[in-house]
Amino acid sequence: MKYYIDIKAQPNGDYEIHTKECTHLPIHKNIKYLGEFPNCKEALREAKKYYTEANGCYYCSSDCHEENFDI
Repeated sequence: MKYYIDIKAQPNGDYEIHTKECTHLPIHKNIKYLGEFPNCKEALREAKKYYTEANGCYYCSSDCHEENFDI
């Protein structure tokens, strides 16, 4: 699965990761391609190299959303 990170922080300071198919994927100029990963946990680990406050999207990466996952 291809993953992207929103380079604009959410109001709470989180930078959300999204899959390519996510209906909440931000516009192209506001995302950075992270790469292809077998699951959101691996994508989140990569995202945290850039943004320590990275978090999974509630809609497409709910397994990695802060309420459901802790690295």
